[in-house]
Amino acid sequence: MNDLNAFVGQAASALGLSPDAAGSALSGILGLIQKQMSSGDASALLQALPGAADLLGKSADSADSGGGMLGSLMGAAGSLLGGKAGSALSVISIFNQAGMDSSQAGSFMGMFMDFVRENADGDLVGRLLEQVPELKSLLDN
Repeated sequence: MNDLNAFVGQAASALGLSPDAAGSALSGILGLIQKQMSSGDASALLQALPGAADLLGKSADSADSGGGMLGSLMGAAGSLLGGKAGSALSVISIFNQAGMDSSQAGSFMGMFMDFVRENADGDLVGRLLEQVPELKSLLDN
């Protein structure tokens, strides 16, 4: 697979999703990575993933045009619960907003992590799973 746009098409096809739904989930995951990883690691990871900057740009454009009440509620819940519990809710909301059930979310994350492993240094992949452990929990399901 060459870039994240190809990944979106492949994931959509494999999981029976629309390309928009797969792209939405991917943009949300990339945004979470960017928010939770150290800035140096996030930058290195996103640079290693062809097409990541384009998808994050689209995600920012979508947020500027509304974001929605669910996003606001999830942010408020995350603030109340704090730290990792709020992050876990964020991951759930990313997949729920994309219209995925739990099995699709787990399969999507497995495919995404395969893509990451193909493109990024192994140490960086390890740091991703350490710094954003709620992504790893989806892989264990």
